[in-house]
Formats: sequence, C-alpha cells, structure tokens
Amino acid sequence: MSILSNSVYNNMAINEIIERFLQRRLSRTIYIKYNYVIMSKNNPSEYFSITNYPEEWAKIYTSNDYQYIDPVIITALKEILPFSWDHNIKDNLNLNSFNIFSLSKNYEIEHGYTFVIHDHKNNLVSLSMSVNKNNVGIFEDYIKTNKEKIQMLLTTLHHKITCLYIENNNNQTIKHRLI
Repeated sequence: MSILSNSVYNNMAINEIIERFLQRRLSRTIYIKYNYVIMSKNNPSEYFSITNYPEEWAKIYTSNDYQYIDPVIITALKEILPFSWDHNIKDNLNLNSFNIFSLSKNYEIEHGYTFVIHDHKNNLVSLSMSVNKNNVGIFEDYIKTNKEKIQMLLTTLHHKITCLYIENNNNQTIKHRLI
C-alpha cells in the first residue's frame, strides 16, 4: 500500500482510515488493484493518491508527474461517467507523447475501469481499478454487476475524507485559539 501526497491531504492517520475503508469495500472474490486520486484541476501538481499498485510503480508515477500525461487522468478530466481503459485509450486521445502503458504493463496495469467525480473544490476525484490479465472476465462481470455501488463507494469515500479533513482542520484551529 502506498499513500502519496503532494497536497493538503497529508494527515497519515486520516489517510490510513480512508485506506482501510476502501480495502474493506472492494471485491473479496478477486484481487483488485486500485488507485484513489484527488487532483486539483487548477494545479495538477497537487496530487494525492491511496493505492495498492506496486510501490515501485507508484513512486515512478509520482516522481515523474505522470498525472500530466496519463491518458486515464486526461480522459477522467473530460468525463462524468465511469469508463473502461486499456493501452488503446492513448490512441483515442490522439496523444503522440510518451506511452505510459509501456511502463505500467511491467506492473500488470494494462486495462481497467475508472470512476470519476468532479468536486466542489475543483478537484478531479477518481477511483481506478484493474486486475491481472487472468481475471479480466471476472473483473468485467464484477464491474457490470456493481458499477452503481462502486460509484457510490467513490462518492462516500470522498465525502468521508473531506469531512475528516474539515474536522481535523477545525480541531487544529480550536487548539491554536486555546494556546
């Protein structure tokens, strides 16, 4: 598990609560790799992620600021509905730049499904999920059966993290006023 933050979402205790919440609610029938992201649309360098993608991939992704060129993120910025993706998504966007999938396939991240929210603070919020190629059929059935539930999970998850950070900030403000 990796929690990566270059944003205001930097309280590890809160982030671990969110991580456990997410883990408890995803499929128990197949191993799903996921990446929960909050990214400022005004400043994409403000990027927050809770992921169980391989740690090496998560570090490569964030240290190279791949959120600027990731076709999944670029698509999510334009969508309000969940969407499936694979290496062909780059072609659909007419991107001639670096092919991120040539690297991500080394970590068995080649196809998946992304759920999207555009929140009131102008953030892109997404939950991307993928499985290894041996479980694609089961995964597609899981998505088809649970699409609405997963979208609601993302909405609930984002509400939960937002409330926890507001509560934490209010408590910090109150503590500072008492000093």
